[in-house]
Amino acid sequence: MSSPALLIPVKARRALAAIMGIPAHSGPRGGREVTPLSNWFTLSVVGLALALFATSLAWAILHNLREGQAFRAQLARRLAVLRLERLMRMLGIDPGRYLHQQPIVDVERHMRACAQCPETGRCDQALEQHQPQAVADYCANYPDLQDLRAKGKQPS
Repeated sequence: MSSPALLIPVKARRALAAIMGIPAHSGPRGGREVTPLSNWFTLSVVGLALALFATSLAWAILHNLREGQAFRAQLARRLAVLRLERLMRMLGIDPGRYLHQQPIVDVERHMRACAQCPETGRCDQALEQHQPQAVADYCANYPDLQDLRAKGKQPS
């Protein structure tokens, strides 16, 4: 035997050859084909590369989840200081669920409209009197919140 070789059954050898494009080597070993050790090295390198790819993909997914959670927590802190959160609670809308289910673009638009509202005095008065329907005439977010409220009461 001139070079070290490992014996692999014919079907397994052909499957590996088809997957990896490895040329077939045969030997006189009772109908069994032989794959040289160098092909195992190639398979090991490819396996290591796949393992590295899978590990980096898993890390990227976990990193993205952590970043998303941090972003949502920041949105929750920003929402907590706005009248919008009080209005939501009075309408029976859970702000945490709202932040989780609504597109970020809509959340940002609602928060911006609330922060830039010129009717803060009237809004404060209506919210202090627990009359959220009183803001319907001037609140830019009220129609959207009513839609969310109606969707939340529908049977799933």
